[in-house]
Amino acid sequence: MRDVRLGIGFCALLAGVAVGQGSGESPVAMERAESGRQGQTAEWLTQIYGRHGLAAKADGVQVSESSGVAAGRRNPDVYWTHNDAGAKHPRVWAFRLSEEDQRAGVARILGYVELAGASNVDWEDIAAGPDGMIYVLDGGDNPPCKRSDKRIHRFAEPVVESQGSPLAMRVPFDSLRFEYPDAEHSDRPAGSPDNRFDAECLLVHPISGDVYVVTKRNTRGTPEARVFKLAADDLGWDTERVHVLRQVADLSSPRLNMATGGEVDPHGRRVVIRNYLGAFEYLLPTDRPFDEVFRQPGQFLNMGIELAGQLQGEAICYTRDGRDLITTTEARRDGRFSVFRTNWQLANLRVEDTAADRATIRWETASPASSRVEFGATPACGEFVDGQGVTASHAVTLTGLAADTEYHYRVTSGSLRHPLLPPLPSFRTAGPLSSTRPE
Repeated sequence: MRDVRLGIGFCALLAGVAVGQGSGESPVAMERAESGRQGQTAEWLTQIYGRHGLAAKADGVQVSESSGVAAGRRNPDVYWTHNDAGAKHPRVWAFRLSEEDQRAGVARILGYVELAGASNVDWEDIAAGPDGMIYVLDGGDNPPCKRSDKRIHRFAEPVVESQGSPLAMRVPFDSLRFEYPDAEHSDRPAGSPDNRFDAECLLVHPISGDVYVVTKRNTRGTPEARVFKLAADDLGWDTERVHVLRQVADLSSPRLNMATGGEVDPHGRRVVIRNYLGAFEYLLPTDRPFDEVFRQPGQFLNMGIELAGQLQGEAICYTRDGRDLITTTEARRDGRFSVFRTNWQLANLRVEDTAADRATIRWETASPASSRVEFGATPACGEFVDGQGVTASHAVTLTGLAADTEYHYRVTSGSLRHPLLPPLPSFRTAGPLSSTRPE
């Protein structure tokens, strides 16, 4: 392997391998603390996306079929991807997609890490988890779904010097076996193909570390988008134990079928799951258990431009800051995969400074625009207030409101309006102002 220039964090990992072995702690676990201190971003919630469009093409042919993609948490503008079934080596490739790269239309291949000894029967997706860990799903199982050796691997994301020598190194990794539940005994692993699925979508919660597998089709080849879970506190890495998945939702529908990839956003509020035509994004209501995100209506995002260009896209992830969406495709005749991007347009709609008679509505837009808030005590609204001037950071104060009253609202900035359809967000004003009589 070629020498590689590494950041201090990963050099510390290499220096500590022997110590980890002596203490009984895996090198991967040792690296988690260092990884977790990097890549933190303020919470961001995109409400309106723009059009899905081509951002770049890879500058190399090392990845002929990008089956999964994840944004690096420790490396700005760096993404991790891998080949589909049939890859000779269990390697995860890094590519850079900076603003400069996008202007040039090129995704710069930075090299690879190799999980030497890891199974790579059919790698289908990759996900960023907590503490700087990267997870890989070896869970592809084309019907009639005979595999009984499905695994999930994870490794600590190294620091990549994008201007240094190409990355080419082996990394320590953890691994676990998993299986779908038996139809009659849900706590036991499936004993026959009848209860197994083909899966290409891996979700990892960025805070809890809970793992989710979303199926693509059943053993008969029928599309099914079932969501199965492995709780983080019940994972036995590097053991012979077979972890039995637990079903938490069924998202199967005529529109969401043949799921090929997905991700949880960096703040644990949104989930995006894609197929060959587009993606569905689900938003978790405030202060609700995460699994309820799968019970919410999904916002459809059209990605048909990939197929229109005769490109098969399977992978999707959020950018490191959670603002935009990134997808990758298989290569065409030139052997280079393509990268598409869906940019945010309106985000972070919120209510602040609520009092008995007033409230301020705030939001951001990617480009400067006008500001309007429609509001009312019923979902029909009926009143509106315009903000002053053109801005990208919007704040409109509503005055003369009734105390202790629920108000519904929506916002408009130029051609952007959110939400377009009910239900509208709402807030409640404070109770009546109390008055005190002098003694």
